[in-house]
Amino acid sequence: LYEMLTQYVARRQCEGALLPHNPGLILAAIAGMATNFAQLTRMFGFSCDLPDEEVARTFTSILMAGIQPKSSGECQ
Repeated sequence: LYEMLTQYVARRQCEGALLPHNPGLILAAIAGMATNFAQLTRMFGFSCDLPDEEVARTFTSILMAGIQPKSSGECQ
């Protein structure tokens, strides 16, 4: 599975869809976010009232776009 995913990431990088970072590190970042969140909520009782779909969307957005705004804007 790991090899298949790293090949997929590398192919998408060649297509220009992803920045040229190490595919294994990209996968580690994805797994790390999910694992850390699961540990916080399941093992340590961190309260999160968000639906799983919103958590997944947010993690995907952070991974794909980072946390820096595209332009300076006002606080929400």
